[in-house]
Amino acid sequence: MTRPACAFVTAPELSRYELSAEHPFKPLRLELTRALAAACGLLTEADEIAPEPFDESQLLTLHDPGYVAAVKAVSRGEPAPNACDYGLGTS
Repeated sequence: MTRPACAFVTAPELSRYELSAEHPFKPLRLELTRALAAACGLLTEADEIAPEPFDESQLLTLHDPGYVAAVKAVSRGEPAPNACDYGLGTS
């Protein structure tokens, strides 16, 4: 299967993820973005692809190590002193 030049990475499990109840990044935002792009004719099912898992070494080629550590801590419900620096401490 040939991948589109531009793709929308999505999967049902992504809509179940929530950083925290207070954080403004809500899974609904992802679904609303996908639905709007599809309604405007900018996105078809062929443009949607499932995410592929990355190991930490791959993540670190794209993200700052401090950011990866902060996301891990916040995802476990632990405080991350620098979370606000990465937009993760918003309530």
